[in-house]
Amino acid sequence: MKTSLNEILLCVPVHQLNFLTPFPKEEIDYEQVVTTISNQWLSKKTVLLLEKEEDIRKLNDKNVVIRFIQDPHLLAIIICKKSHFSIHDQLLSLYKELQIPIIHIEDTALSSVFSQETMLLPWYSQFSVELSGFMNKGFMHIASNLSIAFATPMVFLDENKQLLWQTGHEAQVKNAIKWLTAQHELQVNQVNLVKEQNFKQYTMNIAGQVKIYVVTSAHLVEWQERFIDKFIALTAVVFQTDELVREQNERFKEFFVYELLYRKFESKKVLVKQGKTWGWNLEKAHHLLVVQTNKIESANLDVDWMDEMVLLLETKKQELHPPLIFLPFQDLLVIFVEDDEERAVTEQKRFVLNVANWVAAKIAEYFPTWKIQIGIGKWYNDTISLNKSFQEAKIAMQFGEKWFGNQQIFHISDIGVPHLLTHVHREILHDFCNEYLAELIDSDEKKDTDYMQTLKMYLQHQGIITDVSKALFIHPNTLRNRIKKIEEITGVDLQNLDELLNLMVALKVFYSFFHKNHEKN
Repeated sequence: MKTSLNEILLCVPVHQLNFLTPFPKEEIDYEQVVTTISNQWLSKKTVLLLEKEEDIRKLNDKNVVIRFIQDPHLLAIIICKKSHFSIHDQLLSLYKELQIPIIHIEDTALSSVFSQETMLLPWYSQFSVELSGFMNKGFMHIASNLSIAFATPMVFLDENKQLLWQTGHEAQVKNAIKWLTAQHELQVNQVNLVKEQNFKQYTMNIAGQVKIYVVTSAHLVEWQERFIDKFIALTAVVFQTDELVREQNERFKEFFVYELLYRKFESKKVLVKQGKTWGWNLEKAHHLLVVQTNKIESANLDVDWMDEMVLLLETKKQELHPPLIFLPFQDLLVIFVEDDEERAVTEQKRFVLNVANWVAAKIAEYFPTWKIQIGIGKWYNDTISLNKSFQEAKIAMQFGEKWFGNQQIFHISDIGVPHLLTHVHREILHDFCNEYLAELIDSDEKKDTDYMQTLKMYLQHQGIITDVSKALFIHPNTLRNRIKKIEEITGVDLQNLDELLNLMVALKVFYSFFHKNHEKN
């Protein structure tokens, strides 16, 4: 009784089939299964089914290969072996020339189906087994395997017919892409497509929403096309499942990141365990950076600007030694920088500033029109305090952008007093500012005197008249007159250190907490 090897293979889970040589288009009907390699000639059409290690090793024996060449009854070789097996390149070339199909199957329990000791079931009846194995092996690996088996390219395109991925012999892939280009040009010019085709296009429908196109050779026979149909069905389900899992994971990730940045985890064990879900090692200490784009500029950016930024930094992060984690969060890019080494405070700051400068340089290199600011929080020995560092990074960026307008990177340690005052009630801070600055603000608004900016530059340049006048583009004498007027209005002697300190704190608090409101009013 003859048995079709092709039909049996269609019922074997596709992830189990590792084709070492191409499989012929013709049906392989065999009459017997032989499980050992002997010196005897085969008497019937035979599939050689090898499970014993001593017999499998003989496939790399040149004398055995020569005898196989001379035996017309040997139709195919099936290797049932859990571990990986390879044939020497020179001998593998001989097997290919002789068109002897060799298939490696990892699940040794499947050996019984070839001798029909086990009833064959259609592949869709064991769908869960197929799907699980398919997901573990990966569709790209399986596509490459089928490409070898059927001597066909496999080219994957998105809905816009843009190339996603390709596998197969280089010349075949090039011809398939040329064919696709020609087809597209014919469609654009509304010319009827040529009836004789060298390639065939399959449509993969994913959850009724996304389409992916797969191009193969048009010369596959019916049973090979059934294999491709099976592959496409499984791939579509995997893509749909992966998308659902990815969406669910993204939701969990968003919730976890919110908890991480806005609340303090009661258990570090829980924090570390949940972080491992996304491959993050939160057991070690981290610096935290916050990146934001200029609000005016970002309105003109593509809606996927954050994805572009993350993709750029992800692909380039190997240039730096410390492991980095990039998290888009509430229109900000949050960056965790692993650092559990014992360093002095100044060394820790230098370390994280090096990372921040690298981030700024990369974004400037690839997106020169983008304007960004980077805030850096304090380093804490325990990742359970990352929520503190996040708030500090935002404060550093918020204050630094206003006080150090010509800079791009701001560390919380440079902010000083405003950082300490974040826990003071806003009303108290507002009253303190008004006590020293109300008349200056009023004069600026009504008389356009620019006293606030003058005082700000005076403090930033440590009262050095020449430096301040250059920064304000005014004559030194004009500056001296303004300073005198500011002293008269505020009643503060700028040469008195205690009085100057109070005025400086009031000014910093104003620019930290009330400057935007002042501008709107």
